[in-house]
Amino acid sequence: MSESIQSLRKANKYTDRRCDECHRQTDGLSSLCKLHLRRRGKLGSVRVTRQLRHRDYAFLVGIATKYLKKNPPQSNIIESMLRFLQPPGMVRPITRKQELLITEMSRWSDPRYRNKWTDHGGYRRKANYTPTGILAVLIAVKAHVEERDGVGFPHDSEDFAMMFALTRLWRRPRSLSRGMKNAKYSSKVSKTVLTGLVKRWREYTMVGVYVLQTARAILAEYRASEAERIKSLPKTYTQEEMRKMYEVQQAERRKREEAEAKAKRIVIDIPSLFDRKDEPKLPPVPEPEPFDPGSRPVNDGSAPAAAAIMKWCKDMERWQKHLREKATT
Repeated sequence: MSESIQSLRKANKYTDRRCDECHRQTDGLSSLCKLHLRRRGKLGSVRVTRQLRHRDYAFLVGIATKYLKKNPPQSNIIESMLRFLQPPGMVRPITRKQELLITEMSRWSDPRYRNKWTDHGGYRRKANYTPTGILAVLIAVKAHVEERDGVGFPHDSEDFAMMFALTRLWRRPRSLSRGMKNAKYSSKVSKTVLTGLVKRWREYTMVGVYVLQTARAILAEYRASEAERIKSLPKTYTQEEMRKMYEVQQAERRKREEAEAKAKRIVIDIPSLFDRKDEPKLPPVPEPEPFDPGSRPVNDGSAPAAAAIMKWCKDMERWQKHLREKATT
């Protein structure tokens, strides 16, 4: 009779065995530490540190949705996708792993766990839980991976990213927190569920091939449209090219200014420089008519008041002179 895993761990508790990735101490049996075991079980690879974010592939969901409207999938693909979304049958005796997977997939048909809205990268739309809508999400994740040629998705992390994107389409079950009163938190997707979904997804090879081909097709169309859009944009120049263009423009501007100045230049000889007999003279500026300036302004000691008094004195002298000339005539 084989020993249980608990007894084997207890027997190898003090065995010096290091992690293959970080060289930490393991439990004596595994070649990986707890951190990298958790990464491999939940992310599909010990080299991946986080799950794929929705914003990374959200814009591709809209592109995939438009593509599937123009080119709807065949009926056998739809039927195969429907069979994949149905929870597996219960075969007694049922294990804990099967129970978790069945419980997770049974919530997908419950309207309480469905979202009303979803984000397609910049705009909001109603959530689509039909096989075509779910295929669009899987195709978007696959296109995101293909766009990077698999860089950042080693080992099984690609399939784990697709299944995690699939599970996040539905709301997570919530329960009360143990530490805080009346505080609810959402339960995370367990690595057992993700592993079961990945194993189940690999059984549906026809849908997997369709997702891969469609992802490559929409990626080719997206790259072609982006190339046309970039081509239509105004050309950008480097700093060196801009400096050379500026120097050419300044040289042309100097030449143009020199040519204009040469055309406007007036040639004057020495004799005509001092001959001012025929030079027309400006007419004298007529003086304004004298008028009664009125009473003397008040002197408050300020500069404007002093200027006003001086102006009043000049106007009064002109007015008195005008009156004397008028009296004599």
